[in-house]
Amino acid sequence: MHLSLNSGCGANEHCFVILVSDDVDALFNSFRDRGLSAPIRPNSPAQVGPFDQSWGTREFYVNDPNGNTLIFQQR
Repeated sequence: MHLSLNSGCGANEHCFVILVSDDVDALFNSFRDRGLSAPIRPNSPAQVGPFDQSWGTREFYVNDPNGNTLIFQQR
């Protein structure tokens, strides 16, 4: 797990957490099977499903009810 320590993480700001997985595609599918409805943000592939980042990881993002982002990452 990687916790964000950005200066933007305050009482009213949003933060992110990176959770490492061996298979983000299978994890994403299991979340969808249990009812996950990933929101779609304009110009962002991250909210739709797993995708390959330019730095070599495969990721998908889910926002919690408070607007914080959970990043599921396969290295």
